Amino acid sequence: MSFTGLVLDTGNMVFRLPDKKLQKACKVIRKVCKSRSLSLHDREKLTGYLNFISTIVPLGRTFLRRLHNMELYFPRRTAKYYKQRISGETHEDLAWWSETLWHRPETSIATRRPVLQSSFPRVILAVGNRYSPNYPFFFAR
Repeated sequence: MSFTGLVLDTGNMVFRLPDKKLQKACKVIRKVCKSRSLSLHDREKLTGYLNFISTIVPLGRTFLRRLHNMELYFPRRTAKYYKQRISGETHEDLAWWSETLWHRPETSIATRRPVLQSSFPRVILAVGNRYSPNYPFFFAR
């Protein structure tokens, strides 16, 4: 089942990327890795796409930091197609993305949080705007 551009596998309780999006991401990363420079426009497109994919890839946003840092070195008020050299560290991050996507990442949607159960009846207390019916306790300032 497809949901918000991701494949939802209810049998295994995981989210994963559709094959088409996975192939597109690998193709874009390979293209950028082969080039020596990147325009601001292409960097924004790549970063946005990898940011979307990072919902599936564990630690994905960590390896976007150097792509975001590239924007700092673009001169202000330049055309968005002005090119900047890709640093070695950015190439390392892109290599990490390429390796990670090769393993077809997926994210579990099963609940990992422990469920708090109590044998005492719940007492619902409303204290200002801190009332939450889903949480068995209340928070006071």
